[in-house]
Amino acid sequence: MLELNAKTTALVVIDLQEGILPFAGGPHTA
Repeated sequence: MLELNAKTTALVVIDLQEGILPFAGGPHTA
């Protein structure tokens, strides 16, 4: 369970970063 939770959390974090950073941080940095 711990391994599955860690992998799922990592995937969710990556998805959030890919979805939020380019949208919220992209326009500001660019």
